[in-house]
Amino acid sequence: MKAIRCPSCNGDLDIPENKEFIECPYCGTDIQIRDFSQSKINIPNILSLAKSALEAKNYSEAYNYYTKILEANSNISEAWLGKGKVVLVNSASDINKLSEMIIYFKKCIECSSPENKEKFENEIINSVNSVTGGYMKYVLKNYSLDSANRVCPAMIESLIFIYELNRNNEIILENILNIYIYLSLAFLAYKDYPDRLMLKENQIKDDFDKYNSELEKLNPKRALFYKDKLQKEITVFLKKSEENRRLAFENDKRRMADRNKIKKYTIWFTIGFIIFIVLTTLLPALIGVIATIIGIIAAFLGSNK
Repeated sequence: MKAIRCPSCNGDLDIPENKEFIECPYCGTDIQIRDFSQSKINIPNILSLAKSALEAKNYSEAYNYYTKILEANSNISEAWLGKGKVVLVNSASDINKLSEMIIYFKKCIECSSPENKEKFENEIINSVNSVTGGYMKYVLKNYSLDSANRVCPAMIESLIFIYELNRNNEIILENILNIYIYLSLAFLAYKDYPDRLMLKENQIKDDFDKYNSELEKLNPKRALFYKDKLQKEITVFLKKSEENRRLAFENDKRRMADRNKIKKYTIWFTIGFIIFIVLTTLLPALIGVIATIIGIIAAFLGSNK
């Protein structure tokens, strides 16, 4: 037997021969023994600091703590889990981090023992599901190309990852369906420019039907709800688009009428200005001509007398 300390509670542990995993009898933490003895840092203390930093939303500090733990011992599931959670939260500013998150969560599961594997999987699933709801509420507000081409595929990849962990989780399927509903509306928004979207209409429809069928196996009512929701969202979107086109047409007519008025006033102003210039320029000469004619007439009349 070999003595070590638990990385979570610092309790004394005895490692049996030929064992790869043991469970701490004090706190229940799952520990992978391989290379454990190589650790030269106080892992329980740093793990406690990392958890506190994560709870306080000091994500950069928590990330550094988890990294330090894993550099000392790369087989601690809790450290991989915490690091993945930090990256998941930070993915709001960089959606590409979701791929990094998947790597960390996979390592967490890989390092866990069979007894604690389900516990870690459930925590991973809950974390990704909760953040996905936030994305749907705040990130996917507008039908932008960035959301359709970058955010949605990354979110779908993350959700499919956790779906493979638990195919009986309805929330995962509902989150996936919500994203495909968004993509369906995004396709309608860019239907005149289909080449700008990474996902094509048939692919979006096929994937929606696929995951809706999976949901139907678990909850037929919810599956029907999402099928109806897709049609209602499309109807509302098309109605709103038609209303927007009508308003745009009316605005164009109003702008055209305003431009015609301005054009009309401009023409009359120009004519008036030209008349004014002509009169002010020619009037003195015209008066002189009239005076000369009057003088000639008066002289003529005077000579006849």
